[in-house]
Amino acid sequence: MNMIVMFAFIFALGIVVDDAIVVIENTHRIHRGEPDIVRAAKYAAGEVFVPILSGTLTTLAPSSRWHSGLESWGNSCTTCRSPSS
Repeated sequence: MNMIVMFAFIFALGIVVDDAIVVIENTHRIHRGEPDIVRAAKYAAGEVFVPILSGTLTTLAPSSRWHSGLESWGNSCTTCRSPSS
């Protein structure tokens, strides 16, 4: 179980760092034309919110089965047959 938790922390940290890089690069681009850094940062974060959210959700979607519990993995296969049947 500890390996799964470690993987989840590293996975989440990677997503956060990746999203932060996207926002910082967009802030830098907007700050060239906008002298107020706070306004540029707010606009940049709002501009990339939907792409970051959709990218994060599509990254998490394949592993969504893990969130419902590992015990249910064996019960999800409807066409599998046990060796005794």
